[in-house]
Amino acid sequence: MSDQNNQAGTASMSDDMLLSRLFELVTAGELDSNELAQLDATISQRLQQNYENGQQPVVKLVRAA
Repeated sequence: MSDQNNQAGTASMSDDMLLSRLFELVTAGELDSNELAQLDATISQRLQQNYENGQQPVVKLVRAA
């Protein structure tokens, strides 16, 4: 799946679906996958959108590549 298709896919997922898929990837040990990085970016973006003061989330979900 291309990055553009992957971005479109995660953008349409509900919050609980994003977190469930993130959990599945982490428990399977797929810590360096493109899908995990995209999930992390989408979840971080949604967290930022929900905090009006613009502060960054306290914890980044995955390490930067």
